[in-house]
Formats: sequence, C-alpha cells, structure tokens
Amino acid sequence: MSEHQFNRRLTDKLQESLGSDLENFEEPTNDHNNEIWLISYSDMMTLLFGLFVMMYTIAMETKGQPDKVLSDIASGRNSISEIQIQLKQKEQDFAKIKEEKSELNNQLISQNEKIVKLTNDINHFKNIAQEFQDQLLEEKNTTDQNTLNNSNILVTKLKSETEILKNKISLNQQTIDTLTNKLNKMNAELISMNTKTIDSKKELENLKNVKKANNENIKTANFMVVILNWLTPLHDIDLRVTNPLGRLFDFQNRTYKDTKAKFVVDSRTGPGVEMWETQEVEPGDYIIEFYFYNTYGNNNPAKLTASVITRKGVYEIPMIELDFKNNRKKSFKLHTDDSGELTILPQL
Repeated sequence: MSEHQFNRRLTDKLQESLGSDLENFEEPTNDHNNEIWLISYSDMMTLLFGLFVMMYTIAMETKGQPDKVLSDIASGRNSISEIQIQLKQKEQDFAKIKEEKSELNNQLISQNEKIVKLTNDINHFKNIAQEFQDQLLEEKNTTDQNTLNNSNILVTKLKSETEILKNKISLNQQTIDTLTNKLNKMNAELISMNTKTIDSKKELENLKNVKKANNENIKTANFMVVILNWLTPLHDIDLRVTNPLGRLFDFQNRTYKDTKAKFVVDSRTGPGVEMWETQEVEPGDYIIEFYFYNTYGNNNPAKLTASVITRKGVYEIPMIELDFKNNRKKSFKLHTDDSGELTILPQL
C-alpha cells in the first residue's frame, strides 16, 4: 500500500469516527469587527494561489508539441522579418553602388577625352616646332642673328608648352588609374553584393519553407489535455479519464504501456488542480469523471471548472457543483473522430 492510499484511508476512518461532531462543529465567534478585512483578503489570496498553481502546472508538466511548434513559428516569423529588412537594405545599397559606378564611368570617359585632346595638342605643337626647325635650317645662312634668336626663343617656348602638356597628360593618366582602381573595387563589391543578395533570398525562401512546415505540423499535431480546477478549500476532488481503449486514468493508475496518455498532476486538498494528457488521440469516446473524494471538514458544496485542450482549440466545461452527501460525481463524454474534431456530449 502506497503512502498516498494509507493517508486517505486514515483520513476516512478519522472522519467516520468523529461522525456528527465534525458536522456540528462551530467555530467560536468574535465580536471584534476591526479585522473583518481579513475575509476579503483571504478570498483574494485563495484565488491567486489557485491561479498560480494552474499556471505552474501547465508550464512545468505539459511538455507536448503545441508549445514547441508555436515557439518555432514565432521564431520563424521573427527571422523572416529580420531577413526581409536586411534584404531591402542590401537592395538599396546595391542601387547606390550602381549609381556611383555610372558616375565613375562618366568621369573616366571625360578623362579619356581630355587625354585625346591633349595628345592632339602635343602633336600639333610638335609639328609647329618641327616646321620652325626646318625653316631655321633653310634660312640659317640668309637670316640675321636677331631673327635666329627670335626663332630659338619661339622654339624654346613651344618645347616648354609641350612639357607642360605632357605633365598634364601624366596627371590625367594618374587620375584615370585612380578611377579605374576605384571602379574595379566597386565591381568587386557589386559581385559580393549580388552573392549576398542571392544567399539572403535563399535563406528567406528556406525560412518560408520552415514556416510552412511548422504550420502543417501544428495542423497535424494530435494531442489532448484535460484540466480540472477547484478553488474551494480543503476539498479533495478526483479527475478520472477513461480512453476509447477502456484504460482508466486517475491518481492510482497514471500510465499504461500500450498508450502514450498519462495522469500528470494530482492535488490532495483544495484549492487544487488535476491534469491528464495524451500525445496520441485515439478516435472514439472518452469518459471524463469528477469525483468528490473527501471534504476534510468543509461540508460546503465544491465548485469546480474544467477545460479540454486540443489542436482544434480550447473547450470549456461549464462550472459544476458537487455535494458530498447527495451529488458526489459528475461525468461527461467526449467524442473524437479521425480528423481530431471534439464533441462534448451531455452529462451522463
């Protein structure tokens, strides 16, 4: 015999031995009204305790597919949004680089035109200088010394201007080389940007496929969770679930070898929560039973609520009131088909 069963039997025997003494027991009255606020405060704390117990139970005990799938979907959505923003920024950078490349090409064409013009000027000056030199050779014997000096000065001036033009051509050539290097770098950046853009588009497509797969997974995920919750103090309410195979799950029979269903949470005194779950829903009828196991001195009716959660949604069972003497048990039948649709049938 387990410790839990021993404690329950001991409690039942104590209640039977005390009998009507517990039922007729009245707490001493207190005429002081200065602490009446404690009643409302205790009610609020009881409700909060029940809420946190239920939230803790769902968070720590339920390890099914829904949370994992929903988390994957949320992560996939965030990643897709970030990649779309990055892709848009890269496309803007790509367009900007294209504009800069076009401007550099125009500058390069302009510099080439200047070089051609300067080259023509140099050739022109060379021709003029050559003509003067020829004239000097022909008129050397007939021209006086002053004319010869003037001609030499003109030739020197032409050579000087020719050197200046050569220097300008050299500077323009350096500018062209600089622009060419910059243009090559920009071409390399454009190639890199194209590669990154293609990779980003592939990554975005992969994330869209993952999102689509996650959506398919959540549509095909097959699970069911039954949660019982009651807020009345001291009461012990049992949740019992019978699956279509005839397996009864409760605090004593938590698992079976031939099914993945299990009884995961058991509370011995109220406010309390009990929960059953399965990762494979067998088509057929499920019997959900709520049993008033013990009052533990609180003879008021027990008020409880229940929820059934599947991949199709959340089904709420209206509030139920159980009386320990006259109405200790309430049962419902849940019917599921092959598609996972759930129908809550009237009370049994």
